[in-house]
Amino acid sequence: DGATVEETTTGERFDIRARAVINATGVWAGTLDQAIGVRPSRGTHIVLDAADLGTPSTALTIPHEGSISRYVFALPQAYGRVIVGLTDEDSPGAVPRVAQPTEPEIDFLLRSLNRVIAAPIGRDQVRGAFAGLRPLVDSGTDSSADVSRRHLVAMSEAGFVTVLGGKLTTYRRMAEDAVDLAARTRGLQATSSRTASLRLVDRVIPSSPELLDETTGLTAAEVEYAVRVEGAMTVDDVLDRRTRVGLVDADRERCRGAVETIVARTVADLV
Repeated sequence: DGATVEETTTGERFDIRARAVINATGVWAGTLDQAIGVRPSRGTHIVLDAADLGTPSTALTIPHEGSISRYVFALPQAYGRVIVGLTDEDSPGAVPRVAQPTEPEIDFLLRSLNRVIAAPIGRDQVRGAFAGLRPLVDSGTDSSADVSRRHLVAMSEAGFVTVLGGKLTTYRRMAEDAVDLAARTRGLQATSSRTASLRLVDRVIPSSPELLDETTGLTAAEVEYAVRVEGAMTVDDVLDRRTRVGLVDADRERCRGAVETIVARTVADLV
């Protein structure tokens, strides 16, 4: 069967046909495959100034009180930030387009961090917060923290492959299993997967004397790299999904104008 789709940046509509379709829509997977129960679990992080924690160069691991299997992590990031996370809270009801952190979660993360550091971090020192939803497979347990993090790859009655659950650290295996199932059930010709042996590499960005923002150290070269190499098309792509400068609202607003100019110029060069 075919489907009509729309390219949202231009509004162009066209028909496509495919021998195999993979449902990798995360917490929205149940809207396509109603036979699978999805249990969204919210995970929240807070963003701190690295200087407030002594500019750490290594991660800090903090066990939950009364638990030997759950932890809070403080992870150094680029641009002079540290992120602290994360939580695990049921998120029933309608799935939001963008998950929002809650004050109880922010308080929990601060209390966990402050248990192990000499100078407590106050709520006023939290520079930003963000949240995401884990697309867990509902197993009927009381707490989302007890739901298995193993991924599910299965054929739906509608004929497509659904991939659900899992963790960021297992994304390669999830992709391999999903493609293998699609190839096997749809008679597709495919070579053996190489993903397990491919190395991950850090972003390699040429140095540039053009500094866009002294606070974060964001450079013009990083913005151009995000567009030319990493497929960024918009300012939000660069700030939120490539450099993560947008995690702090003040940084986002301060950098937005310069980034917008560079994105527009670079996209125009590529067209």
